[in-house]
Amino acid sequence: MVRALGSIEEAVLRAWTPHRQYARDCDLSELVHSTLYVTTSFSSSDLTHRFNADDAARISELDIDLLIMPLGGNLSGEILKAARLGIIAVQYSDNRSGSDTHPGFWDVYFQNATTGFSFVLLAENAISGIPLRQGRCSTKIFWKYNEASIFQRSMYHLKRLVEEIVEKDSLPAPLPQLPSTGRSTQPPTFGQALRYGGNVARRALRKIRTKLLRRVGWDFRWRVAYVPTNWADAVLCRGIEIENPPLHFLADPFVVSREGKHYCFVEDYRYKVGKADIAVYELAAEGAIRLGTAITERFHLSFPYLFTYNDELYMCPETAGNKDIRIYRCVAFPLQWRLEKIILTDIYAADTMLFEQDGRWWMLTNVDPFGTGDHGSELWAFYADSPLSTDWIPHQQNPVLIDASCARNAGLVREDGKLYRVSQSQGFDFYGQRSRINEIVELTSSKYVEECAIIIRPDFKPKAKGTHHLHSNGSMTAFDYIAYDNFRH
Repeated sequence: MVRALGSIEEAVLRAWTPHRQYARDCDLSELVHSTLYVTTSFSSSDLTHRFNADDAARISELDIDLLIMPLGGNLSGEILKAARLGIIAVQYSDNRSGSDTHPGFWDVYFQNATTGFSFVLLAENAISGIPLRQGRCSTKIFWKYNEASIFQRSMYHLKRLVEEIVEKDSLPAPLPQLPSTGRSTQPPTFGQALRYGGNVARRALRKIRTKLLRRVGWDFRWRVAYVPTNWADAVLCRGIEIENPPLHFLADPFVVSREGKHYCFVEDYRYKVGKADIAVYELAAEGAIRLGTAITERFHLSFPYLFTYNDELYMCPETAGNKDIRIYRCVAFPLQWRLEKIILTDIYAADTMLFEQDGRWWMLTNVDPFGTGDHGSELWAFYADSPLSTDWIPHQQNPVLIDASCARNAGLVREDGKLYRVSQSQGFDFYGQRSRINEIVELTSSKYVEECAIIIRPDFKPKAKGTHHLHSNGSMTAFDYIAYDNFRH
């Protein structure tokens, strides 16, 4: 049953996802210089592979620096000493009990928001291995799609880890060992496979229903609201809503003050053209007034991040659709802006934030290394001597976060000398389920540390199903949320 499901899903995968080449046969003979065949025994009681002594000795004689087990598993015996630096295994989900025969399956089955991977150093006295690197990306809607996604991301970061080990000729410092909450890694039973198939079919029918309803105007639609107070004192249920124009939705609000008035720059998405511009509203206690469009391009714009440099106002909107990071300068507030500088090119990056801290300009951005559209799993950091620089130095930890529960940027606020990064948390098959406010407690060229201060759940409005952005200028706070309604009205 599971094998049949896998074959069907692989066919779907090749038809319409970014992983069209997945599960295709490849001839690697030109890359393999030599082959050594060995025999192992497997113990189902402790899920451990064992090499016989002769094979372990033959491998040791090859004088290998590092061995890698790409599909995980436990090893025991002399083989653990066969390479100078040891053996690194790749583990998936939150699995520390051995090889997962169906990577990514259980995360979809249990509808986990994220699917994890980790690189561990195998050791005789460490049952689950010593963790060296780990990450969590958003769980895809069916097993083989999730498997392809987690394989792609883990192999990309495994390559980066090996390059780091080669450069330093040593292993990285281990991560703290934490309890495992992983579920079964055993092959699913017939009943579980049948239940999984039924859930996938129901999700597919829901998506068809969603597309049909969208044709008559019904969809999940983002909204923006604001409260005239600082973010720490904001009571979100009292938010004054900015009315969505018909066939539009507003999202990603950033607020700024000028001459005693407050202005909100937002993503203004137009359903008819399938992309967004940047619009501006004046905020007042009695309601918001639309002033017009600030920036429009042939490609999609969103996340109009604002910052000041040399007493001038700049904006760094999301331009992932154009594969660059660009900065606009305000030449006549609030509606006239001019492209000032394209600071990075040929990059799939979303929701970029620039700020000055400790004499440096920092960039936090959500990079998709593969161009698959997943900007929610990784946070990258860069620094330079100016926000207009084209020479941004990558952070030594990049990506500083690999975690779809908190990686994607959602705003930046300051309070009493402290810096807080607002982030998105993705749900299973649901973008923008909730947001978090994280205090950045350490930011240097070699270290990034943040701590979650609060989680904002979408329970402040009766119809809210998700929230994914918050920003404040100290006296006005704006946020967004998503609700189901008719976007034609």
